[in-house]
Amino acid sequence: MRTGQRIVTALADVLTDAVFRSIEVRRRGAEPEGATLILASHGGGLADILLVIRAARGFPRFLARDVIWKVPLGSAVMNAVGAIPVHRRQDHHGEANNSGMFDATYEALAAGDVAAIYPEGESIPEPRLAPLRSGAARIAVGALRRGTDVTIAPMGLHFFDVSVLRSRAMVDCAEVFRISDVVDRIEFEGAVSETNRALVDAVTEVFADRLGAVSNHFDNWEELRRMEVAATIYLRQHRPEGAISYSEIASMAAQLAGATPALREEVDVAATGFVSELEILGLGPLDVPRGAMVNARLAREAAAVGLLAPAAVVGFAVNAVGIIGLRLISLSGIAPPTAATVKPAFAALAFPASWAALAVLGLRYRGWPTAAVLTAIGPASLGAAVRFGEQAQLLWRLGRALHRARGPLAEQVNASRNRVIEAVDAAIA
Repeated sequence: MRTGQRIVTALADVLTDAVFRSIEVRRRGAEPEGATLILASHGGGLADILLVIRAARGFPRFLARDVIWKVPLGSAVMNAVGAIPVHRRQDHHGEANNSGMFDATYEALAAGDVAAIYPEGESIPEPRLAPLRSGAARIAVGALRRGTDVTIAPMGLHFFDVSVLRSRAMVDCAEVFRISDVVDRIEFEGAVSETNRALVDAVTEVFADRLGAVSNHFDNWEELRRMEVAATIYLRQHRPEGAISYSEIASMAAQLAGATPALREEVDVAATGFVSELEILGLGPLDVPRGAMVNARLAREAAAVGLLAPAAVVGFAVNAVGIIGLRLISLSGIAPPTAATVKPAFAALAFPASWAALAVLGLRYRGWPTAAVLTAIGPASLGAAVRFGEQAQLLWRLGRALHRARGPLAEQVNASRNRVIEAVDAAIA
C-alpha cells in the first residue's frame, strides 16, 4: 500500500467514525483475491468513497472524474492514492478521450490491484440504482482480452437517513465472480474485446443484475426512511432487548419494498403515522433502533455518559469547529445526497485543520514533544466527544419522551406502533 493510501485510510477511519454512528459490512461470500474490480452503487456522494475504503480488501484505485484534479489539493491527494482520472464528455463540452484511463486501469488490474468504479457514472439523487454505463464492462472485458481474469465485486451502499449527522451505513457485498465465467455464459459473435458492443452490453446487463441485487430500490429518500422505520419497529417488537444491526433493518426494508403495491402502501401509511407520533414526543427516526432502553439498560447508558464526560470536554474544546459545523450542515435541510458529500468534505478539512492549529501552538510555546502530544489528542478525543454528545442527546430525548408519553398520547403511540407491526406482518407473509 502506498504511503498516501495509508495516510488517507487512517484519516478515512477517523472521519467515518465522526460522521457515521456505525458502518457495517455484510459479505455474502469470500473476500475477493487478486485483480478485483469493485462495482459500487453511488447515491451518497463523497460518503460512498469512505464506505468503499472501509469494505475493500486493500485500498482501491478509484476511477474518479478528472475535474477533482483541478480542485485545490485535489491533484496531490488523488495522485497520492493512485486514483485514475476519468474524462467525461459533459465535463469537456462533449469531447473526451479515455484511452489513457483504460490503459491505466488495465495495468493496475494486471498488477493484481483493486480498482473501484461507480458504474452508474454519477451520484444518483434517489436511493435506487440507475442504468449502468458501459465503462465497467469494457474494463473487465478488455482486461480479460489482455490476459487478466478480473474478479468482480458488487457493493450496494446503504444509509439510514443519510441527511443527519450520525447516520448508520451498511455495505452489502454480493458474492464475487470472475469475468471469464460471465463471458463463457454469453452467446455472442466476434472476438472477446472491449470493442465488441454486443458482448459489452450483455456483460453490462449481468453487472446491473448483480449490483441491483444488493442495492436499494426506492422512489425517494423519504420512502426509504419510512420503510426502515417500519422494519426497525417490527424487529424491535420481536427483540425487545439487544442491538439491532442496520443490515437487518436494510434487509427487511428491501423485503418490504418487494411487497405488492397495496401492501407496500399500507406499510408506508402506517410508518408515516408513527413518525408523526414520534415527532410529538420529540424523537426522530434515528432514535427508534435504541428507543427501547429502559430501567437497568437506561441506567447503564447514563453511567457510560458520565464516565465519558472528562474526555468529551477535551474533545469538544479541540474539535469544536468541526463538530458544530457538521451539526449545522445536518440542520440546514439540504438534500440527502448533497449532505452525504458536504459532511465528509467538511470533516476532512475542519478536523485536520483544528489538529494542525493545536500542533502549531504546541510547537510555538512548548516544542516538538508537546506538539506531538497535542496532535494526538485531537483525533483521540474526537471519538469521546461524539460518543458523549450522541448518548447524552439520546438520553435527554428519551427522558423527555417518557415524560410526555402519558394518557391518551401514550395510547396513540402504541396504536400507531401496532398498526406498523400489523402492516409489516401482512407485507412479509
